Amino acid sequence: MKLGFGLYRHMLNPAYLAFARQVGATHVVVHLVDYFKKGGPANPRQDQPVGELAGWGYAGDPQRLWTVEEMRAIKRQIEDAGLIWEAIENFDPAHWSDVLLDGPRKKQQLEGLKTIIRRVGEAGVPIIGYNFSIAGVAGRVTGPFARGGAISLGMNGRPFPKVWFGTWFMILVRRRELCRRLRRSSFGSA
Repeated sequence: MKLGFGLYRHMLNPAYLAFARQVGATHVVVHLVDYFKKGGPANPRQDQPVGELAGWGYAGDPQRLWTVEEMRAIKRQIEDAGLIWEAIENFDPAHWSDVLLDGPRKKQQLEGLKTIIRRVGEAGVPIIGYNFSIAGVAGRVTGPFARGGAISLGMNGRPFPKVWFGTWFMILVRRRELCRRLRRSSFGSA
């Protein structure tokens, strides 16, 4: 059995890697998607974003695929800390949203996913986890829900917004861009 520790991109630093070793982890699962880049009360840098209607913020750059060089640098950093990079947790929603939604960039995104998979293999990371979920984790809140009033996770039960422009509770396009795309599609000409 392997004992792994999950780390988000912003946690790939000596302090978090040392903590993973201290708690007995031998392997690391890295989430390269940066949900934390926006900051603010609904998207704190030190924790996962919570259930605001803005979701988890904007997905990454659909044109920027992870490179072998950046993954090799991350792998060296992890190995220098005495750990093994065992897996990547999920793809960036910007890289597969049209695959999920049968959108106009579906074929292009499938080619991008194949490129990412080849690059991950070339960098020496043996596993890619994926969750092709349209919904993601919506309505996640923190509060004193655990034994003794300890802060833990819960669900607020609010429904999704009536119109959502994303997948996996991340915004993929701004409303203006979505309207422009719809006008150019067969949807808009009907």
